[in-house]
Amino acid sequence: MLLGALSFLSPAQVLYGQVFSGDARSAGMACTGVALTSSWSALLNPSGLSGLARSTLGVSYENCYLVPDLGTGAFSGALVTHGGTLGLGYMTTGNSCFRENLIGFAYGRSFGTKIRAGIGIHYLAIRQPADYESLSAIVPAMGIQAQPLPGLILGVCIVNPAEQSYNPKGYLDLPRFFYTGISYQLGDEVLLCAEAEKSSRQTFVFRGGFEIMLQQRILGRFGIFSGEFPGYSFGIGLFTRSLTVDIGATHHPVLGFSPSITFPLGNARVKI
Repeated sequence: MLLGALSFLSPAQVLYGQVFSGDARSAGMACTGVALTSSWSALLNPSGLSGLARSTLGVSYENCYLVPDLGTGAFSGALVTHGGTLGLGYMTTGNSCFRENLIGFAYGRSFGTKIRAGIGIHYLAIRQPADYESLSAIVPAMGIQAQPLPGLILGVCIVNPAEQSYNPKGYLDLPRFFYTGISYQLGDEVLLCAEAEKSSRQTFVFRGGFEIMLQQRILGRFGIFSGEFPGYSFGIGLFTRSLTVDIGATHHPVLGFSPSITFPLGNARVKI
């Protein structure tokens, strides 16, 4: 039964928000990410990497639906250079019998002060029991962010545009994903996010959330999302002189809560 559940959760779902949201900050705002800037942009929208002011690292863990065998660990990193920003993302979920891995390489660059663009390559792998063949795929991603007004970001990202499938062929197909969204920073206190997701196999899913400064070192987050199984999310960000931590959770109406925790290392947050 567990193997069947894991088989249903393909790496495309893990990466693009239905199981793994990218980090706890994004999870707290309904898994929005296409119009945000962080080291996790390597897995969400590669153009967001170019908004980073300095190199960053991050580690994250999500306990999907409170099922130990669906625990998802992840790592992200971004290296800022004069010619653009290089990003790396890695996630893994499963157990000794069945495991899914994803490695993402991305590059983002700014073109003037109002346009950011990025490309990425994601390597997906499924390791199955000996009686089943292991699967792998290489999937491209492309994204753009525009800043028409101060504090306002419009984001677009397409993943797997040619609908490539896993190798060997015929075992499992991968859909095409399209994301578009908006984020708006209201001063230093409030960030608003809204996003639409469309795959080649499903209708639109809409997500919306906000981040608000509750105290000088505490941020609160909340979000809602639509789809076949609509739900909500919430989270908190804590800052001290020696530690930064984000905690979030999404709620599925049937499967329950998926709590997550992220430790950003370096200046992982920038104003959009």
